[in-house]
Amino acid sequence: MGCAASSNKTPQPVNALPAASTEPICEVCLPEDPPARQTSTRSLFPKSMTSIKGVRTALDSPLNPQEALTELQKGNKRFLSGKKYHGSFNDSIRKCLAVDGQSPMATIIGCADSRVPVEIIFDTQPGDLFILRNAGNTCLCAEGSLVGSAEYAVGHLQAPLILVMGHTKCGALTGATHLACGPKFNDSDTASQASDTSARTMLQSLLLSLEVPVKEAEQMLPPTATLDEIAALAIRCNVFHTMKSLVKFSELLRDRLNDGRVQIQGAVYDITTGEVEFLGPGPMSVD
Repeated sequence: MGCAASSNKTPQPVNALPAASTEPICEVCLPEDPPARQTSTRSLFPKSMTSIKGVRTALDSPLNPQEALTELQKGNKRFLSGKKYHGSFNDSIRKCLAVDGQSPMATIIGCADSRVPVEIIFDTQPGDLFILRNAGNTCLCAEGSLVGSAEYAVGHLQAPLILVMGHTKCGALTGATHLACGPKFNDSDTASQASDTSARTMLQSLLLSLEVPVKEAEQMLPPTATLDEIAALAIRCNVFHTMKSLVKFSELLRDRLNDGRVQIQGAVYDITTGEVEFLGPGPMSVD
């Protein structure tokens, strides 16, 4: 799968929510839609209006994929503006989630990096997102818990959207880039140890598994590209490789993707600016 997909346009919102809130609407937080669409866009703000009790529970109907994506886009706009909607997580909300169960609007597959606070950058609260994280937001094999957890979110919790989100300055992709494209081993004993799978740590195996998106990024850049430039592009390539792996390893996800009940999309979070760049679905064919 290529990693040069352009950002998708903001999907048209769907007006399928309860009555309007008495909370004031922040103009900064609204997507830049034409005037004819402003009424339906306003009806989707604030985000808690997508739930019955002010927090998403199993009592709420699932959103469709486009509605879920719109909520994530608006949440990041609120985060960037500094005018967040959600406040403290109080006792009432905890009781609702404990008694009524969960109905997350999206599944996020992100990196374990401590600089990527997923709920915060989308201005969400507990119950909104089903979050799966590991170093490099990667999907190594069908046996891993990542695929099974994604199937649980989609199949049991009816989450309509999976967002695979990488981030700038990712340590896993930087390390993988240095291993794949940096100076090669000169010492024969060291090289032999690196090629010996029994001597590898799990971290080394993880970094070596990221060689495919790194090499893809390297091929897309001129020979003069620096390691930092290769790593930056590899972050995007890796997002699409993870999306493709989910589809490859899961029949359930393939079926839900084909019948339109689920979308799998990519994104990259900029840890410097706080902005999430939405990359779209990309090509989802499986080799």
